Amino acid sequence: MPTETLQDFLDTYNEGDVHNLITVDVPQSTNDTYSPFILVRFGKFAAIINPQGLGNEDDPKRHLSIDIHSFVDGKDATAGVFTMGNGRRHTLETTGTTSHGWASAPLVVALIGAQGVEDDDDES
Repeated sequence: MPTETLQDFLDTYNEGDVHNLITVDVPQSTNDTYSPFILVRFGKFAAIINPQGLGNEDDPKRHLSIDIHSFVDGKDATAGVFTMGNGRRHTLETTGTTSHGWASAPLVVALIGAQGVEDDDDES
């Protein structure tokens, strides 16, 4: 079910605070600033999540970048990913590696920035 705001999402999917909500505020990243490493584990699987705030207030390309580095049995690994939009799942194109049977990559990055709508006539 789509939601309109962060609060709508939390009210819909975390009613009664059944999920732990962990908030990490990241500073604008520069060459000399700290960005946290968040270690998430499940058995032999692990991921380092590295959120970074890139760009200053006046930069139209300012965005939140969330890098995900994958590990299995303590060794570098790949991650398969998918996105959901318009009722459809979108996956990576063939990459030569798989994780959980899905096309995968050693680094997965989510970019959250200025919102827009693609031009339907643009096939580039």
